[in-house]
Amino acid sequence: TYKAFAIVDYVLEYNATHPNDALRGFQYDVEPYLLSSYETNKGPILTRFVQLIDETTTRLGTAPIRFGVVIPHFYDDAQAWTPAITYNGTTQHTFNHLLSILDRRAGSTIILMSYRNFSEGNNGTIQISQVEVTQANGHATKVIVGQETGNVDPAYVTYYGLTKAYYLEQVGIVQNAFKTNTGFGGIAVHYVEPFLELR
Repeated sequence: TYKAFAIVDYVLEYNATHPNDALRGFQYDVEPYLLSSYETNKGPILTRFVQLIDETTTRLGTAPIRFGVVIPHFYDDAQAWTPAITYNGTTQHTFNHLLSILDRRAGSTIILMSYRNFSEGNNGTIQISQVEVTQANGHATKVIVGQETGNVDPAYVTYYGLTKAYYLEQVGIVQNAFKTNTGFGGIAVHYVEPFLELR
């Protein structure tokens, strides 16, 4: 956590001394499910993650800076890949804790790693994002649907090697599917370099 808080301190100090080119926001991409102990210790690890986001939100205070958190698509109550956890007396899934915490900051976002290279059908981007986007309706925090373009495995999670026209077509389908949801905050791409290389 000291690294995360060092980022917060840096951002706050930088903005205090650089008012004309202040940072507008920052995000955490913390992936606790990659820890070797995660599978046998999900509850406590996810609780610490939620605590980190809560403490960061508090540390930011009233500073006019946006805060985003990147998460996988399986922290919700529908996937059943993670347990409900109790934090500050409330028991719910990690995604719902994050929504409540981030709602305290204007402009907060949750970037959902909905990495698929097809939008519709079973296990497509829309299906694995639906719960989060819907549950964010009525919240100040917006859910941004992330898409992958890097050279990663397995192939079905990335648009790498596919055409930009196909990427834009699929992203358009996702945007159309969620356009009436107030919790939908748009699309993000990971990474920019391979995205620019799509032809």
